[in-house]
Amino acid sequence: MYKSKKLGNFLGIRNLWLKNETENFTRTFKARDALVSLSRFQEIGLVEFAMCSTGNTAAAFSHAMRFTKKPMTIHMFFPKWTVIDLEPRTRGTTTVTIVNGDYDLTIRTAYDFCARNGLAFEGGFANPSRIEGSKTIAYEIAETDLEPDWYVQSVTSGTGVYALRKGYRELQEMGVVRSSPRILCVQPEGCAPMVHAFRKGKEKLDSEDKPNNPATFATTLSNTNPAFSYPYVRKAVLDFAGTFEDVSEAETARAFLLLFKLEKLLVDPASAVALAGIIKTISEGTIDREETILLNVSGGIRKEEPSEYGRNSLAKKKLSTRLTSQPSFSHVKL
Repeated sequence: MYKSKKLGNFLGIRNLWLKNETENFTRTFKARDALVSLSRFQEIGLVEFAMCSTGNTAAAFSHAMRFTKKPMTIHMFFPKWTVIDLEPRTRGTTTVTIVNGDYDLTIRTAYDFCARNGLAFEGGFANPSRIEGSKTIAYEIAETDLEPDWYVQSVTSGTGVYALRKGYRELQEMGVVRSSPRILCVQPEGCAPMVHAFRKGKEKLDSEDKPNNPATFATTLSNTNPAFSYPYVRKAVLDFAGTFEDVSEAETARAFLLLFKLEKLLVDPASAVALAGIIKTISEGTIDREETILLNVSGGIRKEEPSEYGRNSLAKKKLSTRLTSQPSFSHVKL
């Protein structure tokens, strides 16, 4: 975590700080979720499960498999537009299924796969180990004695900001920190179901908030139906006097270039969405330029085509047999 100089000066923000999660071994804060989750799964004897991802989470779990004590098998499900980048593993097996549909269909497909094969589903936002992993960001902020006025992050299911709230609540109870930052959650205009529901004052997200065709080059944010997590994330944001904002593709592209040119950071476009949210809320007067702002910067550019990471032909054959009756998707074994 460090104070931005060039970017902050360019934007006229005196105290702009970057929580640079690209330094993690997967270039994303999801590395925290993956390490804690896999550790906990091994403690309870869970060595095979299925999960869904828009890219970053899958990369994190794939990398983290290098550190497990026992071999594990993960069945990963992706929407058709996902850019996949999985790391070589020293142990374990990964099977990949590409679903011909949006993230909502991907989750339902994974549920069905688990039900038919007697497997556990990783759980996403409902996996408490993810929350325990991501909340460590709050601990690291506290260790620096920085007291930001705002914490800004792009969201899809909102695990990161909900976990931040949990971490700060615990730190306050222990007397480690005196205050907590306000939270700004940012989504792209082409896929902003939480923003739409929040602006309407809804406590729950329903079908009219869900975009029919998500359109954003920040593909890791293309979860069209975060109905389960929204009430929790909304409460976290309101508890910390925060808000939601959406940004255009043009605003995101400009922010992406600013991070690269001024901070030398090649980030996931989702991070550019968050920076664009800062710029927009400052221009609208929601955030004051004199306030201390902490931006979560996470992720990098993913490869479009997977390399030869795994060679477990048995796992490929097994998955093919199970899924050929489902015409809505194809499968690829890495």
